[in-house]
Formats: sequence, C-alpha cells, structure tokens
Amino acid sequence: MPAIGGCPVATLVLLGWADGRQWPHFAVAPEAADGLPHPLDRWSKRVVDAMAGEFGALALYPFGGPPYWPFQRWAQRGDTVFASPLGIYVHPAHGLWHSYRGALAFTERLDLPPRREAANPCQACANKP
Repeated sequence: MPAIGGCPVATLVLLGWADGRQWPHFAVAPEAADGLPHPLDRWSKRVVDAMAGEFGALALYPFGGPPYWPFQRWAQRGDTVFASPLGIYVHPAHGLWHSYRGALAFTERLDLPPRREAANPCQACANKP
C-alpha cells in the first residue's frame, strides 16, 4: 500500500460506475471526442484527481502502471462482489455492469458503512452459460 507524505494509508475508497449511469457524463466530456488514445482512462483520471484534491487524498488507478494496484483484491475486501464463470467480478445488484475507475487513499481512518452481505448471483442464475 502506498504512503501519503510518509504516512501509511488507513482508508481506501474505491470509486466506480454501475448500471451505465456514467455514460451520459463521459459522452459530453472533452476526452470522449478528442480522438486521443484511452479517453475513458483520461477522463477517469481527471475526475478522480479532482476528487483527491478536494478531499486531501491520494488518487490511485487500475490503469497506467506499473505499478498495477490490486483493485480486484481490494474489491473483494470492501465490496460485495463474486467471481463469475467468466472470471470477471459480478455485483449482486449491478451484475457485470460495474467497474472501478479509481480509488482515494486517506491517511486517516474514515467511518464507512459496513459491507453489505449478499448471495452470489451466479449460484442462483437459471440460465448459467
């Protein structure tokens, strides 16, 4: 885990999208139309960097490495996700329509809501691939 100004990280907040609600915001962003490579990564970096600055956090990304941060392991620890038969993590409410676009690392321990427990949706799927 990285340090912030020599202090260890005490809280990590994953940032992501679910259900496609981000697309209207991304679609009108300059990165979506400038023709340069990796528009979604660049847009995510701009948005998450701004949030990190506002909250005094360190921004981390699942892209742009090395180093490549262990977002999937972090997701398993902090979110209710399960490995699907495809190997992609599936969320009980959002299915495969979710992704982690960044994380905010804080030196202080934040009081976060507890992780919600849920059943693995792949186990109950009637139309298993």
